Amino acid sequence: MQSMTGFGRARVVGPFGNVEAQVSCVNKRGQEIFVCLPRELEGAEGNFHELLKTSFERGKIQLTARFERGKNAAQGTQRKFQELRKACLKLKVPFHPDARLVAEILKGGSEAPLSTVAIEKAARKAALSAIAECRKSQLREGGRLEKDFRGRVEKLAALRDKALLLSKNTVDLQRTRLLKNLAQSGIALDINDERLLKELSLFADRVDIAEELTRIQSHLEAARKLIRDKGAIGRQMEFLFQELLREWNTLGNKSPRVELIRLALEAKNEIERMREQAANIV
Repeated sequence: MQSMTGFGRARVVGPFGNVEAQVSCVNKRGQEIFVCLPRELEGAEGNFHELLKTSFERGKIQLTARFERGKNAAQGTQRKFQELRKACLKLKVPFHPDARLVAEILKGGSEAPLSTVAIEKAARKAALSAIAECRKSQLREGGRLEKDFRGRVEKLAALRDKALLLSKNTVDLQRTRLLKNLAQSGIALDINDERLLKELSLFADRVDIAEELTRIQSHLEAARKLIRDKGAIGRQMEFLFQELLREWNTLGNKSPRVELIRLALEAKNEIERMREQAANIV
């Protein structure tokens, strides 16, 4: 089981400088990708967008890359600065350096195209390492969620078993209560009246929860199987928990017994928590 929540960071050091990549992923029903790159990698956003798209099933994914010039780059900039200063002195031109001049020197140079290729290569390497770290953290979080799911599924199974025991004599009990109430009302009844028997049969169907209990058992078995699955199961789990919630809700509405209604409320509370967590599963 793999969570959508994860984070990874990696750093690549080269002669041109250092590139650091951070990859984060949080819960989202579809896939949404954001890429933030330094100006040295302008135009390469599409490549990194595709890399993230193929690396994650879904979620809100963000890649942030930073670039720091290395010693060689700084020395080259200093050398150009000194050359410009000497040229100004030779030509007897006033030399007044400012931030704009430094920016122009940093931007210029015949080595720029080669540096861009090298920086992008390093950034891709850092991004791949950060993605790997992010996926590891997703698996760790997924392991914790899997343990929680297993515990809650077994709790639901125990509640289902209790409901089964309570339901065994529910129909007969309610039929007896209904006949007793009718008798106490002072209405003369013929126990063999066809209309009365039909109404009693319809009432028995309304309070019988055997079908709901059977479907709940089936859904719980499907949940156990899904939890063991190693693939993308998030959407399937959301649908399964929705069906479980519907069955328990029907059970609670049909049952005339307070004990069964309480069990249904407890089960629905557990399922709601599972649904919230399932939204964070890949």
